[in-house]
Amino acid sequence: MSEVKLSVVLPVRGGGVTLGRALGSCLGQSFGDLELLLVDDGMDAGARSMVEEAGRGDERVRVLANEGRGLVSALNTGLEAARGELIGRMDADDVSDGERFAQQTEYWRERPEVGVVGCGVKITG
Repeated sequence: MSEVKLSVVLPVRGGGVTLGRALGSCLGQSFGDLELLLVDDGMDAGARSMVEEAGRGDERVRVLANEGRGLVSALNTGLEAARGELIGRMDADDVSDGERFAQQTEYWRERPEVGVVGCGVKITG
């Protein structure tokens, strides 16, 4: 069975010190058939630099402009641009286990009647 394409929507306002880890954990997933939609909702220069570095040579990364219109608008911008059959969500301060998307898509494949798949979280820092 071929992999299901996944669009990961990740809005960014400001940037902060956590964005680099979020990008790495998304792009380093064992589930490779994904696109990462970084929605620029007012990125600072540091975040923009990290995003450019992450996207350099990685065709899975797309940056979408949202002009500081807020989280709901940023999420809608990402959803409208998504090409995947499934939608994943991350925030700029999230770090995902390397098997997260593989496990979530496998769960959905086995239970196509399920509309939403979540995951556990561990609060750190």
